[in-house]
Amino acid sequence: NYAENSAEKFGAFHCAEIPYVYDNLAVRDWPWREIDHRLAETMSTYWLKFAATGNPNGGGLPQWPAFDPDRQMAMEFGDEVRVAPLKDVPRLEFWDAYYAAQRGEGHLSDTLR
Repeated sequence: NYAENSAEKFGAFHCAEIPYVYDNLAVRDWPWREIDHRLAETMSTYWLKFAATGNPNGGGLPQWPAFDPDRQMAMEFGDEVRVAPLKDVPRLEFWDAYYAAQRGEGHLSDTLR
């Protein structure tokens, strides 16, 4: 339970982005840094722009391009917000194949070869 532990015990974890996307770091009494506050403002702005217009770009934010499967790039949020090569593509392809197999759209064994 993360409410009972300090931030240092976790690193990145499932749902860790939620206080950032809602620009609500005060929900946790953790030692937030100035970079965390800037990142929360940036992430929240992307979400608001996307919700309002269907496009996260604008307002002086770094350009967030649509995903192109031929380029395999994704938006990376950290101390710097930037477009970067998609990480761990084989693992992502495995999970894509797994869920396709669950939907009856293929066989997982084809991916494992």
